[in-house]
Amino acid sequence: VILQKGWVTPRSHNNSAHKQVFHKFNNRYEAILLLRRMKAEERGQYIFFAKNTKENASVTFHIHFHQKPTAEVKWHNTNNLSCRAFGYPAPNIQWHQCLGMKSTCKENDTATLEHLQADTTVSNQEPYGDVEVLSTVNV
Repeated sequence: VILQKGWVTPRSHNNSAHKQVFHKFNNRYEAILLLRRMKAEERGQYIFFAKNTKENASVTFHIHFHQKPTAEVKWHNTNNLSCRAFGYPAPNIQWHQCLGMKSTCKENDTATLEHLQADTTVSNQEPYGDVEVLSTVNV
């Protein structure tokens, strides 16, 4: 006989959309956590635990959210550019230079563009959160 059972989940304001179900079938039990309309704040560690007079057991799983990257590019002086991007997994920043003087490249094939070497660092990575990547290049 199960004496205690439950879920440990990240805190959320969306709990009304989630449903917890527990079924008993003779000597077998089934625990279900339906996660509906999840939000990025609900990523993290989820634990189901159950306890009886002889055993104490748990199952742990992790939920990560893929986040579309956002980026901001800035000129710092006449020959230095930086790009700060946030997303999950870590955004990949690549710098390419168009041939000649242009405000924008119309070439759609990066193989025809000059690839620029850059200094890139992961400057912030919190558990289950967006990853911040900073890249600077001299042009």
